[in-house]
Amino acid sequence: MSTVPKRKTYKEAMLDIRDKYRQAGMRWPALVRDIATWAINEGLWEAPVELAITKCTQDMARALKEEHHTDLQGRKGVRTNVAALLPYLDEDENEKQININRVWVNGNNKRNC
Repeated sequence: MSTVPKRKTYKEAMLDIRDKYRQAGMRWPALVRDIATWAINEGLWEAPVELAITKCTQDMARALKEEHHTDLQGRKGVRTNVAALLPYLDEDENEKQININRVWVNGNNKRNC
């Protein structure tokens, strides 16, 4: 017979947080958002790093998509050259930079030198 305690499932851990919320004398019934906020503030739950990276990526993409540019001739377009500004690591973990620097002007893909 194993003496190692059985690990809780994620669902069981979430229900334990709910129970702790109630034991702490918080308002009940409660909105799930209120329980989640309390759990995070109490250090009972933390977002996985990958979730934070995904959210940041989505927010960054949205902001970059909305960035506008006016060239020297006064033509307006959406700037899409963020890749040229962001470094990355290759397979050997050497720092590299994507060599792209383009601006979309009036639907035309132009080199922005």
